[in-house]
Amino acid sequence: APLLILEYLLKYERLDEHVQDGPISGELRLEFTDDHALLQQYNDEALVYLTIQECSDLDKRVLRLLEQAKVEEATSWKKKVIQILHKVENKDSLGFVSVLLTRAKQRLIEMQLLQQSNVHASAKAKNYLIKQLDKDAAEEEDEDMGFGLFD
Repeated sequence: APLLILEYLLKYERLDEHVQDGPISGELRLEFTDDHALLQQYNDEALVYLTIQECSDLDKRVLRLLEQAKVEEATSWKKKVIQILHKVENKDSLGFVSVLLTRAKQRLIEMQLLQQSNVHASAKAKNYLIKQLDKDAAEEEDEDMGFGLFD
């Protein structure tokens, strides 16, 4: 039988005064299972979350390397980020990994172009890329990437 963890009562006032709603009450119960299919579903979600956090940390490394003008090494790490994301893409039910992969591939192309560009153009390109990677890393740290799902 499910184990009672929490009873709740939510009282609120709606902004729409024409609708009368009463308070919401309920219970939170946990049921233990040895159904590995259910366990795998939650393990996949946790794996995706942890992978996004890992890639965020790696992107910070990429950013530091670019700031030090180590474009080739930064490019190598960005490729590693893409490989890591590919491993969990099929486990992501919300589509965050696909968004991150698209962005990572775009940044990789930009980094490869930076490697090939001349010195004058590369200074501007490097500054642009640093700003973009900094913004990307900040969004990755937010576990729902700014969609507001976990706020």
